[in-house]
Amino acid sequence: MPVFTQDILKTTLKLQPIILLYSSVSICSKIASGLLPAWQGSLFGFLLDCLSNVRLTAIVFAMFVLLAVYAAIWQMLIKHARIAVIYANKSLYIFWTQLAAIFFFGESISIINLAGIALIFSGILIGNYDLYESA
Repeated sequence: MPVFTQDILKTTLKLQPIILLYSSVSICSKIASGLLPAWQGSLFGFLLDCLSNVRLTAIVFAMFVLLAVYAAIWQMLIKHARIAVIYANKSLYIFWTQLAAIFFFGESISIINLAGIALIFSGILIGNYDLYESA
C-alpha cells in the first residue's frame, strides 16, 4: 500500500469520531422533534410552549453545544489534512446517522437507503479518483 493511500486511510479513521459527533446532532434533532408541542395557531404561543418544555430546551441547547464543539474541532482538522479527503469523509455522517436510526429508533433500512448510501460513496470515490490514482 503506497504511503499516500495509508495517509488517506489514517485520516479517514481519525475523522470518524468527529463525524460521529456531527451525527449525534441529527440524533438529538430526532429526539427533539418528538417533544415538540402541538401547534395552537400562534407562533408566540408555540414558542412559549417549546421554551416551557425543559427536556426540549435542554436537547436543543445540547445540539448547539455539540455543533460548537464539532465546528472547533473541524477547524483544527482542516489545517492538518488534505481538504479533499476531509470533505469526502464528511459525508460518512449519512452512514452513521442511518445506523443510529436503526439502533436507537428502531427504524428499518430499505434497499433504497442502501442504494443511496452506495451512490454517495461512489460519488466520493469518483470525485476523488485523482487522489487515489496519484498514490
